[in-house]
Amino acid sequence: MATSTKSLAFSAQYVAAVHIICSLAAFLVPLGLTLYYHYHEVVKNEFFSYPDEWFPSVSATIGDWYPERAAFQYLIALAATPRMLVLMLWFSLSGSKKPSVVITTIIGVLRTALCGGWVYVTSTDDHDMHDVFMIAYLLMNAPWFIMTSKYSPPNASASRVRKCGSFLFVGTVFPLIYWYIQHKFKRIPGAYTIYAFFEWSLIFWDVLFDSALYFDFQPMRLNFHVADSPIKSVSSGVVPKSHEDDKKYTYAKAASSSLKKKTEYEPVCSKSHILSSFIQFSSETYLAYIFWSVITSLGLLIWYFPLWHMGISGYEASILVQLSPFLLAIPFLRQLTFRAPFIPLSLTLTGVAAYLVTDPVYRLFTVAFAVFNGCLGWSSVFSKSKDSPVLLERRITTFLLGLIASSVAKYSFFSNNPIWPILNERNGGKQPLALGLGVLATLGFALCSSGSKLPEASPPETSKDSSAFASIFGLGSTLFGLHTLLCDSTILISWAWDGYPIRGPQPYPHGAISIIVALLAIIMAPRLYRSFSFMLFGFVASCYGSYVFYLKHGWESYLGGLVLSSYVLISAFPSIRFAVASSPSKVFGGAFLVYSLYAFAHVWVVAYEFVPGGSVLREKTSYLLIALAVGLFCPLLGYSSFSSKKRSTGVKANTEETHAIKRGFKKSIIIATYLAFMALKYANMYKPPYDYTPYHPDEKIFTAGIWTIHFGLDDYMWGAENRIRDVVRDMELDVFGLLESDTQRLIMGFRDLTQFLSHDLGMYADYGPGPDKHTWGATLFSKFPIVNSTHHLLPSPYGELAPAIHATLDVYGELVDVVVSHNGQYENALDRHLQSTELSRIMKESTRPLVFLGYVVSHVGEEPQTILTRGNGMLDIEPADFDRWCQYILYRGVKRIGYARLHRSTVTDTELQTGKFQVASDLGANVRIAAEKIPESHRYPTKFEGKGINGHYYDNNNVIHEPWYYD
Repeated sequence: MATSTKSLAFSAQYVAAVHIICSLAAFLVPLGLTLYYHYHEVVKNEFFSYPDEWFPSVSATIGDWYPERAAFQYLIALAATPRMLVLMLWFSLSGSKKPSVVITTIIGVLRTALCGGWVYVTSTDDHDMHDVFMIAYLLMNAPWFIMTSKYSPPNASASRVRKCGSFLFVGTVFPLIYWYIQHKFKRIPGAYTIYAFFEWSLIFWDVLFDSALYFDFQPMRLNFHVADSPIKSVSSGVVPKSHEDDKKYTYAKAASSSLKKKTEYEPVCSKSHILSSFIQFSSETYLAYIFWSVITSLGLLIWYFPLWHMGISGYEASILVQLSPFLLAIPFLRQLTFRAPFIPLSLTLTGVAAYLVTDPVYRLFTVAFAVFNGCLGWSSVFSKSKDSPVLLERRITTFLLGLIASSVAKYSFFSNNPIWPILNERNGGKQPLALGLGVLATLGFALCSSGSKLPEASPPETSKDSSAFASIFGLGSTLFGLHTLLCDSTILISWAWDGYPIRGPQPYPHGAISIIVALLAIIMAPRLYRSFSFMLFGFVASCYGSYVFYLKHGWESYLGGLVLSSYVLISAFPSIRFAVASSPSKVFGGAFLVYSLYAFAHVWVVAYEFVPGGSVLREKTSYLLIALAVGLFCPLLGYSSFSSKKRSTGVKANTEETHAIKRGFKKSIIIATYLAFMALKYANMYKPPYDYTPYHPDEKIFTAGIWTIHFGLDDYMWGAENRIRDVVRDMELDVFGLLESDTQRLIMGFRDLTQFLSHDLGMYADYGPGPDKHTWGATLFSKFPIVNSTHHLLPSPYGELAPAIHATLDVYGELVDVVVSHNGQYENALDRHLQSTELSRIMKESTRPLVFLGYVVSHVGEEPQTILTRGNGMLDIEPADFDRWCQYILYRGVKRIGYARLHRSTVTDTELQTGKFQVASDLGANVRIAAEKIPESHRYPTKFEGKGINGHYYDNNNVIHEPWYYD
């Protein structure tokens, strides 16, 4: 029996259009109704009403009043059918057999279900459940945005709409949160109205993103067939518009395929492509900045625990999270990170958010989790790019630019990275802004990373039998060199420092030179590393630079360090290029293992007194530099130039490769120029004036102090620089020494406490023996010009090295010597005896008035403390204070007028000990008197009397309840 059929065909774009119209109408119609019927009621909130608040929020519009609520729910129900249809059509169009498309579709369905949750459970019905559905819906938008953009069919119009919608959506979330806080917690009138505008914006950006499906469905038609028979059948399918259109569709598809191939291998000069490419480049650079900021903070947080345990704590094992690339040996995990590297890279942001965790242990674990993901993510990014050398070069460039960006961030904040987890809103942390930019960078990285490949460049010829071990050791050495030489602009400067008069570079302004030289090395590296001759010459130069850097001081040492660090940056390109040729789990996992071993050795050279087997590496930084040189030589083994193979000069350079390299070069120039400009800005902004005024110049009084500061970390693992500055300023110290202050090490974040304190307090600073001398550090600060200073390493045959500074100050026109020292631990009696004997000799040979500020580790009146006053005219500032143990103040040739100890609060584990002196010919009777008998200008600040302020007061172990004064 013959049957006839009837058909209905229409464009799939109609379904997307209906979805857009219903979605917008569901919100705009209730908004119009509520403004007409219940304006004053809906603009009112829990704190304010009209006229302070004058525009309703989304929740108030759709959930509180009739008929608005009914209209909203009716229209959103109408939108449900086309919403599910567009998901099915996208699923069919994008490839229903692909697991990634299936997952994306499931996310879309779940997102729809969550939307129904906050639609039909309003804030009036159940405020908590409404918020749960709403927050879950917003969070689900992130994977929906990223995965839809990544797995949708290529379509320029749809891609532009998605990028615009996602960036606007994410960019709106942060001001939305800010204004909600202003309303909810600070109760600012009108804040909720501003919040409402951002809330409505999210609705429009959400619809805008989904409207991209309209462009995706352009070639699709829905065709419904109905048969006229006793048994009717209904079928539907996706077909071209007509037979004629079938030809056009086939032709268009072929043209599209041809165009796609063309754009893969030819430079695209459209504005949208240029913008997308730059967004991707900038996003990768920012994510690299996040990675370097997080990984450089890990050692700092680990250090907190052995610092308080005075030995191995167990938390040092956290460094093993850097071995996460070994997990790439698991096929599922390797495929996941290769397809979606933005997942581990986005999780690295948890290291920035770690400042929200107050408990030090859990804060460390949070950062460790971030480092775990960062190492895994970047290993995947590099390995995934191995088939496109141009893309790989670009990602190495962004990786290195991110490192220098972290250095610039530290330069802007006196060697503290403003997004480190030791900082918060009270001591200068900038994490909220960094997190917002991090989310945008993650989206930019994911959305702008199209599936097309960059043109393949001709790689430098490599030896086929190049050793995997050489790749591992070379890459691990490079990572260690990048970290220890370039994560802070003043590392090279602190190594070159040798006291006053100044004979070398200063952090400000010369730190900018370190940054600019590093940026030049990164920009030029892609054009230099391909030449084996240049790399061989550079390696020899770096070895000489390493030699000069370690053994010399001043400008000579600094220039040697610049040569070494520049070569490390250039060597990063062949190191990573050769690493990706082998198994990613083996090479990158092994490289981070080598890097971790370097890190332990870097600690052992100075912490040998507190670690097992420490004597093996005692003061052996030279061994590390030799190992680094061997590691930097390893990439050279990959060049086939050893067998004199030369590339044919008759073969022209690949045109596509040339264009791609030029585009990458231009983007790196833009980023590098910006970073250089910022470095020069801070170099000029923080350049010291060298013109400081003491607190009591008319009376010729100076107040001196000594404080052991536990490397600038307080009891709760927060940076203590601000608190140290406030105490010193409030106590009106003109001269003071800080001990345990050498923080220019991997485990201490390569910080320099002197930069911040000298700037904010307006003082000259002598860093003391630099990190190349393997001590825990001694630093001198002075309101008075430092005429000369000499650094000493006191005799230490068995225990830790003891640093000392012997400086001459111009105090009110008279030369006064100051000695600051940090003697060894109690366990080594011979060391402490020899060190005190040497200090006594130094003070005895001085012919000027002298003040000693030091850490002696001795009971009052016993050796080695008594050695310091034997036969050299030095006097103990207060022999009656028997409670002292570590810190002592001695003096000679100046008039003692006051003595006070200030409680440490939670800044460190030692009190601040101070003495007031006067430069005078009459040294007085040297007897204790009541405070009322001396001029008020001679007294200590009254704010620390009684309970004091911020936990600081004139009292320590109930010995000194108030300052003592003398005549």
